[in-house]
Amino acid sequence: MTKSIRARSIGGNGTARRPPDLQHAGDSGSGDADALVQRISAAVGFTTAPVAIGATTGVLPEFGRWQDVQRLFGIKKGTLYNLVNDGMVKTVHLRRKGNEHGCTLFYLPGISQLLHATMDAQNPPKSQPSNQIDLDLGSTAHTQAQ
Repeated sequence: MTKSIRARSIGGNGTARRPPDLQHAGDSGSGDADALVQRISAAVGFTTAPVAIGATTGVLPEFGRWQDVQRLFGIKKGTLYNLVNDGMVKTVHLRRKGNEHGCTLFYLPGISQLLHATMDAQNPPKSQPSNQIDLDLGSTAHTQAQ
């Protein structure tokens, strides 16, 4: 039985064949990914295209593990736990009653707010430029001209 399944799913040259409803005249097998998705959707009977991988770009999850914090914000594990010990980052510990180990989730919008507040504190708005001439620049230009 295995041989008959393999004979149907593999072409004469040992490569996998496309189902007949997905083949087009002159189609060599390499094509646009969007066109392939549309053909598959039509063949299966979907009314809309299936959700693609990475379709959640721009959406920040509410909670994440330390690996997510490192991937999203670049904050490493040790620094993150130091921020937790200082009370600057909110966490949720999930574990069953009586278990010693569990899962620590970090509140990601709070980390984003912390980073924005830190950035604002480190980069205060600049004051208006003054109209005074810097005397050091004037004297340097004068000595170079001589």
